[in-house]
Amino acid sequence: MGVLLVMGFLYTTAIGSEKHGKKGRHGSKHSAGMHIIPAEYKASCGSCHMAYGAYLLPEASWRKMLDTLNAHFNTEVNLDAGEKRQVSDYLLTNAADRNGGKIGRKIMKHSKGYALERITTLPFFQRKHRKIDPTVFNRPSVGGMQNCVACHAGAEQGDFDDDRVSIPR
Repeated sequence: MGVLLVMGFLYTTAIGSEKHGKKGRHGSKHSAGMHIIPAEYKASCGSCHMAYGAYLLPEASWRKMLDTLNAHFNTEVNLDAGEKRQVSDYLLTNAADRNGGKIGRKIMKHSKGYALERITTLPFFQRKHRKIDPTVFNRPSVGGMQNCVACHAGAEQGDFDDDRVSIPR
């Protein structure tokens, strides 16, 4: 994780390596590659939940979410115009169908054009987690399907490599 100052805006960088070639024992490698997460996005969205990489949802999903911030999963999100512009620019520019890298391509391949708002409802997400007993997600140490960092320590850096998954007891 690093920090980058561009045109007066502070960004945190998250670096994951795009894996190619040989598959691991659990299937293909899933990493978002390098992506830049604006500090404003981390501060605005990451204060309540993991600052999900924009590549995890298509542009239409992010637009829908940005248009309904007054009722964001039963919570009102208040962003001033500048914050909303920065968050919007990051999400829409780096959405799965715009700049999502390997994971973005897989998400788009399986989502069939639906503008789903929950990452956990994406067909690709469901397929990747289908063999995990649903009770695992109810463990206090996991905290639900939406808490990626519980099992994927490098999730905020875009690292979802199957070989580095550690499911807490």
